[in-house]
Amino acid sequence: ETIIATRNGTFVQDSVNQDTSTTQITSEVVFVGWVDPLAQTFLCDEDGGAFITKVDLYFAFKDANLPIIVQIRNVVNGYPGKKILAFGQKTLESSEVNTSQDATSATTFTFNSPIFLKQGQEYCIVAMTQSLNYKMWISELGLQDIGGSRNVSEQPHLGVLFKSQNNSTWNAVQSQ
Repeated sequence: ETIIATRNGTFVQDSVNQDTSTTQITSEVVFVGWVDPLAQTFLCDEDGGAFITKVDLYFAFKDANLPIIVQIRNVVNGYPGKKILAFGQKTLESSEVNTSQDATSATTFTFNSPIFLKQGQEYCIVAMTQSLNYKMWISELGLQDIGGSRNVSEQPHLGVLFKSQNNSTWNAVQSQ
């Protein structure tokens, strides 16, 4: 499979001499062991595809110290896959996460480069952390919204919410 990714080039000019060397080490958060992520599938139905740059999620609670990661992944046979799209991962520290008791304050995960989505392809947003303290707002069919002003009477989007206990086996929740 070919994944199309693009971003602006960065030009850096460094002066060096025989006595000096420069080394840059970058690190990435890597989850060791299993995590319990949430995933929401969606379909790209834009003519010719689309670029996405950010995702808004709504949190009720967060951890005091541990970060949260959001990924844009492929979907395989209707289930979240393991392939993360190019530039499709963003980590936010706890201090960067907004919380609200009425789902009015979004936390924006802005990716480092635009992510290209192919027309007619299904993708998913995956949120995961090592903490048990993060709680996200979701809606459930048949219940009132948090403001109590309306019932959630239909799926607003064509995607499905998935829960996992190990980031490998996914359970679809059709009513959320």
